[in-house]
Order: sequence, then C-alpha cells, then structure tokens
Amino acid sequence: MTKIIGLTGGIGSGKTTVSKIFASYGIPVFNSDVEAKLMMNQDREVKKNIIAHFGEKSYLENALNTSFLSEVVFSDPEKLKLLNSLVHCELEKVFKDWVKNIKKKLIIKEAAILFETDSYKMCDSTILVLSDKNTRIKRVIERDKISTGDILKRMNNQWSDQKKFPIADYIIVNDYDLKTLKKSARYILNLLMTKYEL
Repeated sequence: MTKIIGLTGGIGSGKTTVSKIFASYGIPVFNSDVEAKLMMNQDREVKKNIIAHFGEKSYLENALNTSFLSEVVFSDPEKLKLLNSLVHCELEKVFKDWVKNIKKKLIIKEAAILFETDSYKMCDSTILVLSDKNTRIKRVIERDKISTGDILKRMNNQWSDQKKFPIADYIIVNDYDLKTLKKSARYILNLLMTKYEL
C-alpha cells in the first residue's frame, strides 16, 4: 500500500525545494498549491463558485486574478477560509485520483496548509520544513517580488511553526546551504524507508 508523506512549511521555508530533492530520488510529488492554482484556472465549477463569492474581478481574461484575490483573502481570514473551502474538497478528489494512478510505495503530498485543513490526517507521516523568519521573508521577496508587508500578511494567515511543531512527525531545518538541506532530506527519507520497510 502506498504511504502518503505530508510535506509542509510556512511561506518561504523551502518546502518546494525539499520536495524537489525527494523527487530527485524518484519519489512522486503532488504539489497541492500548484494543483489548486490549476483548478482555479481550469475547473468550471470552482471558477463559478469563486466568481459567485469574490466577484467578476477574480478573473482577468479568463485567468485567475491572483493579485486581486491575494489582496482580498490575505486581508480577511474569513475570506481566506472561504476560498480554501471552495477549492479543498475538489483538490482532495484530484489527489485521491492521482494516488490511485501512482504505482509507488511512497509519495509526497506537498501542501502549505496541510495542518490547517486537516489534510495531514490522511497522511501516514508528516514533515515540517522550518526556517528563520527573516530568511523566509528574504526568499519570498526575491522569488515573488512582493513587499514585506504582503509577506507578513500571508505568514499571519498560516499557523505558526510553534503550532505545527507538535503535530509533525519529522522536522527539516532549512537555514543553511543546499548541500545541508539535501543531507537532511536524505536522512529523513532513510528513516521513512526503514519505518515502512521499503
């Protein structure tokens, strides 16, 4: 039976880099954030629901207006919760279908809000990627070209690391170089392989 490993971390923590390291070992990765964006752009029902709740400005020329939606939802936790709920159920269906088609014994489910949505309860183990707050802010500024204020809004809408820490089965600290991160990921992978006798 396929073992599902949930991988999460706050914005800018480096969880996608970690998932790429796992992928380099041949482990399939389901990136929930990427799939959610695809769904919001392509799924008619999801698009219809987003427009119904957030208005026509949610889409520009039939493409998701991410700057508008980000501004709306990251300023209002209730609206963020609503948006997540509109996407979450459909996303879980996509994930389950994806798992059915994977013929591997171990897979990674990468999700920024793995704990917040209770998705971790469907996982056999969870990994939390941690990183210093200032380092995370610097990474996101470089990657997304957004202001510190916008980053802090997003951070404040995610659970704190302190809240996630007790739930996670494994921790990877990403405050050093890529070589160290790769070693940490490999170490966790070895632990998982041993745990599940793979």
